[in-house]
Formats: sequence, structure tokens, C-alpha cells
Amino acid sequence: GTAVGAVFATLLYALTVVSLPMLLDRDVDFVTAMLTSLALVRENPVLMLGWGALIGVLLFAGMALWFLGLFVAGPVLGHATWHAYRGLVPPPDRP
Repeated sequence: GTAVGAVFATLLYALTVVSLPMLLDRDVDFVTAMLTSLALVRENPVLMLGWGALIGVLLFAGMALWFLGLFVAGPVLGHATWHAYRGLVPPPDRP
């Protein structure tokens, strides 16, 4: 059961790691955003594994502090995710 949950969590992470910021930033459909996210995870597996582990550690630490730590961890992770997206996904070609 744990292995199946880990597979589903990894798949969900790979589908959404940059797709959510991409949907906010660009006029793309969700399939394109998810495929871009999967491609980035496939191209940078060690970096994305480290980023996922850091997200897990910060969220666990925030919950361990009676969920009050999430007031800090949430915005920090959101800001860092935005910058990770901007650094990994090249800007669109504009005329």
C-alpha cells in the first residue's frame, strides 16, 4: 500500500510541479502545462527529487508546530515555486 501511494504521489508531483504556475502565467491548456511539467521532471530528476523532498520536509515541519508553521512555509514555498518555474521554463516567443 505504501509503494502504491508513493507512486501516485510521485505522479501527482510530476504533473503539477510547474503546471500550476504555468497556468497562471500563460494562456495554455492544462494538458500542455502537465506535459511541460512531466518533461521538466524527466530532464531534471535529481533536482526535482530534491525539491520534492524539501517541500515534504517544510510541510511536515509546519504541521509539527501545530500547523502554525504553515503560515511561514506556505508563502515561502509558493514564492520559491514561482521562481523555480521562471528559471526552468523558458519564456514564450513574443513577436
